[in-house]
Amino acid sequence: MIYYFLKYFIAPIYLLIWRPIVHGKKNLRFSGGAIVISNHASYIDPVLLAFVSKRTIRYMAKVELFQSKLSALFMKGLLAFPVNRSSADLKSIKQAAEILQGGKVFGIFPEGTRSVTGRVDDFERGTAFIAVHSMQPVIPVYMDSTSYGFFKRPRIYVGKALDTEAICSDISRSQGIRLMHDKMTEAVNDLERIALSENKPR
Repeated sequence: MIYYFLKYFIAPIYLLIWRPIVHGKKNLRFSGGAIVISNHASYIDPVLLAFVSKRTIRYMAKVELFQSKLSALFMKGLLAFPVNRSSADLKSIKQAAEILQGGKVFGIFPEGTRSVTGRVDDFERGTAFIAVHSMQPVIPVYMDSTSYGFFKRPRIYVGKALDTEAICSDISRSQGIRLMHDKMTEAVNDLERIALSENKPR
């Protein structure tokens, strides 16, 4: 598969040459099922995140990327599966739940599309729904796209896992979805603030 070729043959070369800086790398060391969420400002985000994670990440990607046979084959080779963002895509939600129930890692960009400003945009509620439905922990990540470049070292910020089960205990599912949405938004925004404060001109 394309994913494993990139992961085990291309990634070691990339990591050796560009040496990404991963803040909070220990937060990527976890076992069992988990949801990895990240901001999305560049096409390289999912590839770079897959390179620095020891776990295999299966991504949900917009259905438009699967419209042609060639691009669909390529996306499936990257272990991605489609989601229709214009409707409640129960098939994709079920597929994400099956990944998590199997103790695997599911990756998603809650903004729904790439940010045009480079700053974190509003999150869609679908990710919170999946988190509450599966009761799996959520790992927040901020990809600093300003650090991408041929002569730059990419910077990635990884936060502590959000314990969905603990956060949503003793409240209804609808309340849990709203609360997890707020918690996830806050976690990634906090990582963005850290990145901006550390890298602003002095």
